[in-house]
Amino acid sequence: MATAEEKALPEGFVPVNEEHCRVCGWTDGGLIWVDGYGTHDVCPCCGCEAGLTDMGWPGDGRALESVRSYRGYWVGHGAVWDRPYRRPRGWDLVEQLASIPPHWR
Repeated sequence: MATAEEKALPEGFVPVNEEHCRVCGWTDGGLIWVDGYGTHDVCPCCGCEAGLTDMGWPGDGRALESVRSYRGYWVGHGAVWDRPYRRPRGWDLVEQLASIPPHWR
């Protein structure tokens, strides 16, 4: 019998692991989505909480709209780092945005 959590997933859902922030493309090499579930880690760059701010799965139009909206707000307000002390020297916004997984662009 399927659990309530399993019933909430769309038919054909394939759990994925993701290491790049869906909003800004940041990664430190660790997974922020594991087996299709967000770790609730907060991105030091844009402040997105994996599994809350970016809830959804690849192919979910509402999730994509939400991620794009958050990204637009963040970039539109200067792409300010949530944790500025973590910002690497020579950081390039455009280069980082290019790291966003294609299905979250």
